[in-house]
Order: sequence, then structure tokens, then C-alpha cells
Amino acid sequence: MKRVNLAVLLLILTVCAFSGIVTEEQARDFFSDALQSWYEGDVSHAREMMERALSGLVYVGDIPEFWYLTAKIEIETGLVEKAREDLKTILVVSPGRSEVVSLLKEIDWLTNETRIPTPTFSNTVFKYNGFVNGIEWFYSPVDVKFHEDSLYIADKANKRIVRIKDGQYSSMKLSFEPDSIAFSNDGNLVALGEGKLVHLYEDGEDILSEGFSGGILAGFDRNGYLWGADIDRIFFYDGNNVNIIPMKNFMIITDIELSPSGIWVLNAAKDELILIDKDTFEEKERLPAYGSWCFETTLDGKPVVISEGYVCLVTKSGLSRLFKTPDGTMNVEYSYPFFAFLNWKDHCVDVHIAKGTEPLIVKVDRIEMKQDSVELTVRFEDVFGNILQFVHNFVNVREGGGPVFISLEPSYRRLSKISTTQEYFLAQQLSSIPRGRGYAVVFESIDDRAW
Repeated sequence: MKRVNLAVLLLILTVCAFSGIVTEEQARDFFSDALQSWYEGDVSHAREMMERALSGLVYVGDIPEFWYLTAKIEIETGLVEKAREDLKTILVVSPGRSEVVSLLKEIDWLTNETRIPTPTFSNTVFKYNGFVNGIEWFYSPVDVKFHEDSLYIADKANKRIVRIKDGQYSSMKLSFEPDSIAFSNDGNLVALGEGKLVHLYEDGEDILSEGFSGGILAGFDRNGYLWGADIDRIFFYDGNNVNIIPMKNFMIITDIELSPSGIWVLNAAKDELILIDKDTFEEKERLPAYGSWCFETTLDGKPVVISEGYVCLVTKSGLSRLFKTPDGTMNVEYSYPFFAFLNWKDHCVDVHIAKGTEPLIVKVDRIEMKQDSVELTVRFEDVFGNILQFVHNFVNVREGGGPVFISLEPSYRRLSKISTTQEYFLAQQLSSIPRGRGYAVVFESIDDRAW
């Protein structure tokens, strides 16, 4: 019997010696290789390295980290349910890990039916004054826009656009009084005022169209069309021409907003909000405006108005108060997740965060570890895939329970076109394309204009 046991032991030792079993330190090396490949966007190689790392011996303390990276890789390769189970297993081994709990919540939220909760307002996170150190930068802000790392303020009284970046002010002098501004998807700044639609440059202006009576801009849609309203009609600029859409009923439009469900307009003539279909231009819904002169829309397209000193959500059942407006507010701008109050009394712009419990999507394009810091290139998106501006001001990185010094480079738009077939893309190509940019996928059966 002893001879048999000894023979089995020798056989096991021989197999271990010649099979190249992965040791704990080798597993760590594979993990490091996988992590670096994942940073660089090579998910396929990262997955291979993690499979090798988990094929042998692993230190008990390393198991949560190994499984967490494996789950991240599984998500990127479409194995979401397997990733969910792996994350739950981590919580059994190491309960309460915040990064695991957070990722599980995001998976649950994104895999269930999308229901955007009502936004909650924070206190003021930024306050920009028009008068700084005795210098008047702006007096009467009529419109604001967040773009990349800056806030742009249209000052009608002084015929200028003021840019604020990292607390530093600069200005662009105009030849006309701006009423409204907007940024195109590729970063071009346009303004509407004194009957002109103008493309603005750092050192000049280019008139795109004229003949407006008193227009206001809603912004650019995903197709790159600029939408707006002009007294009793709406219009869109397609890059070459302004296309006018007259309304079937008499209106005095004082504000207009784009939403996922169509175009909302505020008809001051009847104190009402009207939802218009973006394709047929037929009316889809009417709601009371409650005496408001301006409005915005939430992430999922519900209108919010200023009524009796409050920001209020408008529903079919009535008003729901969300936040008290600062005294002197003349206009508001909601660039999710930032809500700005334009204050003429105090000549300032107050910025608040307004969002619900829905996650913001952070996509890491590049990461490089330095001796005492981390260099990151990241993109921020809402749950519908829209690029978020200005969010990088609120980013921090933690490792091992403590903060890490970071050098952050926001990435706002890098688009690559892929021409393919639907079957091949979904079955093979999707899981293998590298991270680090946005992709416009054009299937062979669809007109190229669709993307």
C-alpha cells in the first residue's frame, strides 16, 4: 500500500514538474501583462493573459483583483452575465468592495429597462461673476454653453462671448448682439443675433444665413443639423441652407429644445409647451407652461420650467418642484449633468449638478502609470451615449483605498468609420475592435447618410 501511495506521489510531482504549472508569482506577471494590454485596448490579449493567470496557483489576497479584471474583460467581450456572477463571487470572498458594488449596480441598471429618475439638484458647484477684480467680463448673460473644458457665456449687452477655463477668463468681441449660441458636433461655435446666424472664429466671423426676425437656437442633433425657432416657425440648418418649417397654428415661440422624443417649443401665445415630431412635424403632446418664459428638458426628454421661483418638472398631472431658483434668474441652461442659472441681478452664472441615480459612463482610452501619478485619456458619456462636456473637473482616481495624483486629458470625439455586414459585425467584429475611439458602423444595406 505504501508503495502505491509513493508511486502516486511521485507521479503527481513528475506531472507538476513537467506540465509547467503556473506559480503565484507567474500568475502576477500574467495579471500585469493583462492589465497593461487592457489599458492599451487589446482586450483579446488581456483575456488570454488572465486565462493563463487563473490556470495555476494564485495568492488568496490576489483573487479579488484577478476576478475583478476578468469581469471587466468579460463585459467588453459581451459576457455580461458571467461577469455579474464573477463580481458576486468576489463579494463572497471580500465583502463590501466598493468598486465591485458600483460595477454591479451599473450592470443591473444598464441591463434593465431604461428608466431615468427625476434629477436631484446639488448646491452651487461653480459661481462665475461678471465683475472680477474691477473688470467687467459680462453684464447680462443671455445664454451659456459647456464645451469640452470650458464654459462659454453670451453677453448681449457687451457684444461678446466670454470663455472661462480653469477659472481664467477670456473674451471674443462680436460685431452684433448675440441672443443664443451653440456648438456643433465637431466643435464649431455658432451664434444667432440681430437676424443673423454666424459661425464664430477666434479671429473673425462668417455669416451662414440672414433674415431672422428674433430667433433662438436649440442646438445640434446627432446628424449635425442645427435646430432653432424664429417667432412663429422652427428651422434647421443642414450645413448649406436654412430649412423653414412653418407651424400649422399661430404661435409665439420663446424657447425651443431638442429631446429624444422630438422637439419641444414654448408657445407664449397660449402659455403651453408643445412636443413636435422631428420627422413629420406633427404635434405629439401639449402641456401647460405655467407662465414660464423659458424651459429645459431632462435627460429623457421631460420639460422643466421656471414657475413661482422654482425649477419644476412638468407632467400631465401637474408641476413637481425640484429646486428653488436664485433671485434674479432670467434664463436657465441644462447641459446634463450641469444646470446653469443666468442671473442678471447679480451679473453671474450659478452652476449646479442636476442628475438622478443613473450612472455616467467613463471610457478609458489610454492609461499610463508613472512613479507618482497616473496619466489618463478618458471619455465621458450619458447612458444614451451622448458625449458629456466639462465633467473632467469632478474626476478622481483611487487605488488601494487612497487617492492617486492624475494627469487627465478628456477625449471628446474620435470617430472611425467601419463598413461591414450586420451578421459579421455582431458575431465576430464587435468583440475584437480596439478601444480608444468612437465608431460609426455602416452596414452594407443602409444608405451611407444614415451614420
